[in-house]
Amino acid sequence: MNLFLWISAAAASVTAPGGWYVADTQSFTVISLDDEVVFDRRDPEKGIAVRKPETRLSVEAGGTSSMGNVGTSILYSRFYAEHRWGWNRLSTKGRAEYGRSILDENGDGTIDDFERDAGFQRTSQHFSVDGRYDRFIGRLNSVYFLAGWLNDPFSGYDERIHAQTGYSRFIVESDEHEVVGETGFDIAHEVYVPEVAIGRDMVYAARGFMGWKTTVADTFQIAESVESFINVEDTSDVRIIGEVALSMKATDVFSVKTTYQVEHATLPVEGFRSTDQTMAFTLVASMFGLPSLNRRP
Repeated sequence: MNLFLWISAAAASVTAPGGWYVADTQSFTVISLDDEVVFDRRDPEKGIAVRKPETRLSVEAGGTSSMGNVGTSILYSRFYAEHRWGWNRLSTKGRAEYGRSILDENGDGTIDDFERDAGFQRTSQHFSVDGRYDRFIGRLNSVYFLAGWLNDPFSGYDERIHAQTGYSRFIVESDEHEVVGETGFDIAHEVYVPEVAIGRDMVYAARGFMGWKTTVADTFQIAESVESFINVEDTSDVRIIGEVALSMKATDVFSVKTTYQVEHATLPVEGFRSTDQTMAFTLVASMFGLPSLNRRP
């Protein structure tokens, strides 16, 4: 009995550590919160974590230009921005690609004076932007809502406006690997270039996504993703977008990146090819928050 009283008195004399522990938002992953941040760093009385709002912005750009016997210029850029507060995330991303060249109109393999006088003509164009809101449900899950716009006349799209909703889950989370899976539904209003007989269409598609990111070293990272859209009204109509990116950090702000992207459509816009491929070498600037290659504490 005396032993029981002594243990009770000792337990009563233990006091909880004072003060708030503010969660380090660098431990946020794509759709989850670090275990320690969520469950250990909390007020001992109220039992809720405090999370500091965080904003990130990264911009990448690259291009090529050749003048003289040939004339061609291509500019390529992408951006990503997000703001996180509590269990919410608002993000946006975009891509811009534009190219102009002096064309070999007569197909003789050279650029003559007549073709030079005709000047530069547009030879590539792609503009797209997406906005997304995520609401986290627990540590590993979120639901999201997305809206986006695309212009890609060389693939047949004068305009493509789409809205999307779905569910996202963090499958693997570690210091070296992050794997994210998503499923959802996409509604798109497509307006085609004037050369296409059918001017516009509505597409209702089931969406699937799988993304994997691995940090090989403190300065080197590999990211892969594959995204699919299956037309629910015609299951033979499938779009697949795959991407592989290699990033190497140069400084705390700048990194260099190589990206290969392929987009394949089993039923492309009438008169256009089914597969597009893009290879880009860019310089990335991370202007807010830690760079993507050094996001963990």
